[in-house]
Amino acid sequence: MPKFRDDTKKAEQEIKQMPRCEIIANAGQGVHSKEQGLMIIRDASLGGAQAIIFPQQESNALSDDWLIEFRELTLHEKIDFVGEPHTQDEIAQFERVGVDRYKITYSDIVDIELLDSIRIAGKPVLLSVGVTTYPEIEKALRTLRPIDDCGTVILLHKVFELEQANLRAILDLKEEFGFKFNCSVGLESSLGEWQCDLVSLAYGVACIEKDIKLLASGDFATCVRRAEKALDYRKFFTDKEVGLRRDRDE
Repeated sequence: MPKFRDDTKKAEQEIKQMPRCEIIANAGQGVHSKEQGLMIIRDASLGGAQAIIFPQQESNALSDDWLIEFRELTLHEKIDFVGEPHTQDEIAQFERVGVDRYKITYSDIVDIELLDSIRIAGKPVLLSVGVTTYPEIEKALRTLRPIDDCGTVILLHKVFELEQANLRAILDLKEEFGFKFNCSVGLESSLGEWQCDLVSLAYGVACIEKDIKLLASGDFATCVRRAEKALDYRKFFTDKEVGLRRDRDE
């Protein structure tokens, strides 16, 4: 079969772009000072991230004063400030600061009281599904968005190991919950390698979450954007391809 069915009929001249994937940085549990947190936000912005997740830390809790300054800097850098709470008090703290979104870890997805408090806050949610089952995911979605419209919820397929990435589960999550709850699916990658992250773009992930240490150089964001361009779709020959056809036929 030829590359295009008829090169003389160019009904569609425009390139159909793949929806651009959001890059989300995670600050992790290593924020030991206000200055370090501010540097992480700058690194996330320079690395091409559109959002930064700050988990509330068990051993070194982030104070209101720190979080307020983090919030101010994210506004300046034009990236979203995402809070990752584990208790009701931490939700209240993030609400005082004014986060843009929440992330729920797979270990907290079964904490219905926590989910209900996040629902009341009314912010967009990143929901890590990790090792949860479909009934647990559905119960969480019905708690977060009881009207069966989770347009502001992104399910995160978590990858722990390269050989066990199971990326086709992204399609399963879309089929099971995408239409039913109007939610998107993203990737939460703990890998130092980028192979899985780039392959997931072909499955139409809405976002990729990576540790800030893997984003600071900016190379990851550049690779993601170049891979997205490779997935853009067109039904016409480029000027170079027209030239190659002319050379072939002469």
